[in-house]
Amino acid sequence: MVVLLAVAGGVFAYAQTSMPGWYARLRYPLEYEHIVTGHAKNYDLDPALLAAVIYRESKFDADAVSDSGAVGLMQLLPETAKGIAQYTGGAKFRVDDLYDPELNVRYGSFYLRRLLRKYGD
Repeated sequence: MVVLLAVAGGVFAYAQTSMPGWYARLRYPLEYEHIVTGHAKNYDLDPALLAAVIYRESKFDADAVSDSGAVGLMQLLPETAKGIAQYTGGAKFRVDDLYDPELNVRYGSFYLRRLLRKYGD
């Protein structure tokens, strides 16, 4: 029993320090995977980067709202999202649209790609 606990502790310590891929996926499961990977491909982004931004901004909570009024998975400000909607052909933008994970990640991916082009990858 002691040996088993020692081995389990060693595996846990190894996983914590080296963060192998299997452990990272177990600890940080990719929610909305099809949305994240699809928009990452569309906007030439690394899916891991896009997922990391979403995790940092909202911890994958599609209903998240910040104190500054940023909304959704990628925490977009309504004015920024309205500009993106107009630029990409969205005619009837509503703030409530930002609670839709697909639309929020699409707008956020567009904006992230734009920032990376402006400031460099």
